Amino acid sequence: MAVTRLAPEEATRILNGFQRDARAMFEQLLPSLRHRGLYPDASVDGCFSHVVFQHIPDPAITLNYVREMGRVLRPGGWAVFQVSTNPELHHEPAPYRVRTGLRIRIKGLLGTHQPADQERSHEERSHEERSWWGSAVEVESLRSATEQGGLQIERLVGEGTQFTTVLARRAS
Repeated sequence: MAVTRLAPEEATRILNGFQRDARAMFEQLLPSLRHRGLYPDASVDGCFSHVVFQHIPDPAITLNYVREMGRVLRPGGWAVFQVSTNPELHHEPAPYRVRTGLRIRIKGLLGTHQPADQERSHEERSHEERSWWGSAVEVESLRSATEQGGLQIERLVGEGTQFTTVLARRAS
């Protein structure tokens, strides 16, 4: 077995390419899956999603999933899902030195600071990519998407938070 080491920048470039390609493939594949009957209209009793939608970088994609839940639910079927409705959480992270400054100062006071502590890891750099920030949906857009999907919101809990939870039902 051969092992190849990649520079962090190259690994990030490759992963971003995979993510872009996977999204394009999914967007092309979804309509054909519908036509093949993988999840035909009105074919399931319930849908559940927790701590998933808040990580999707584009709120339009999240709202499409909400519409899709409505399409596949049988009359009387239910959907319980969680979304973020707090846009304050989904923004560019603070610069590395701001996030680590206190840690470095404390280590300096304790005498445990090493110059390498100031170097950023690949993981820290990759979180600066837009796709890691996730997204929030506007409550009015969420209400509109549920209606477009044939759903009625019965309960919406935690509006304005990262953990807004929705119970929606398809009319009988």
